[in-house]
Amino acid sequence: EKSYGLAADGNLAGYDVGVYFAKVEDGGCDCTPDFYGFSVGGALGDATFSAYWDGDTDNNTNYGVDFEYALNDKISAFTGWDQADGAYLGATMAIDAAEIGAGWSEYSDAGPEELREGLSVWLSLAF
Repeated sequence: EKSYGLAADGNLAGYDVGVYFAKVEDGGCDCTPDFYGFSVGGALGDATFSAYWDGDTDNNTNYGVDFEYALNDKISAFTGWDQADGAYLGATMAIDAAEIGAGWSEYSDAGPEELREGLSVWLSLAF
């Protein structure tokens, strides 16, 4: 199996926009779909957001949204939803060179902190 693709991104009217297409060759059997999608994101004051849509040539689709808000220079909250996987939410707080965080997700590798399924709590230290 081999694949090749094309992706492009840029700024359109102040928003980040991206598109992609990936062609998959599976030994000539035409049994593996090709993939394509687009995303848009941006910032509104202290909030950032993104939305995406993915599809394939077998007519499978998936879409989702992500949102993050910086309450101040130390605390931020984030949430998101993915059609196929579910929702997540969490928050982080910086304390000097450390960061503590907590979050909950219906699926693994969710959000900007790559939350695990269920409840996640973490402490990050910079050395």
